[in-house]
Amino acid sequence: MGFEEALRSEGGEHSQELADRLEVWRRWAREVPVSQLAFRLVFDTGLAERWQVQAETSPRMVRVFEDLHRLLEQMQDFEAVALSPDLGTYLGAFPKPPTLEVSEPLGDAGGVQLLTVHAAKGLEFDTVYLVGVSQRSWSPGRGLDGYCRLG
Repeated sequence: MGFEEALRSEGGEHSQELADRLEVWRRWAREVPVSQLAFRLVFDTGLAERWQVQAETSPRMVRVFEDLHRLLEQMQDFEAVALSPDLGTYLGAFPKPPTLEVSEPLGDAGGVQLLTVHAAKGLEFDTVYLVGVSQRSWSPGRGLDGYCRLG
C-alpha cells in the first residue's frame, strides 16, 4: 500500500485533503519545468502569503524571498541547457542541492557569524577566526601573509 492509499484509507478529512494535494503536486512535477513547479509550490499553495505575514515581524524572511529568487534563477539556468527540464532530471543533475551564496552575513549585528571564505569575500570584520586553517593548509598562492597574524 502506497503513502496516498494509506492516507485515503484512514478516512479522515485532513488525510484525504493531504492525499489530494500530493496527487496534484505529483501531476505538476510531471507536467511543468522544475522552476515552474517550485513557483507553484510556493505561490499557488499559499505558502508565499504566510511568509509575507511572517516578514511583518521578522526581517529575516526577506532573505527567504531573496534566496527563493536565486534558486528560481538557478533552476531557469538549468532548464536552458537541460535536455529535459523536469524535476527528476534536475534532481539527478545535483546529487547535493546547489548552494546559494548569501549577499549578506546572517545573524544579529552583535553575534558571531559563521561564513565560508567565499561568502565572506568583500566583507569587513573587527576579528576573524579561521577554523582548521594553518599556513600550510591554505591553498598555494593564497597564503595568509598580509591578511592576518596566526598565533
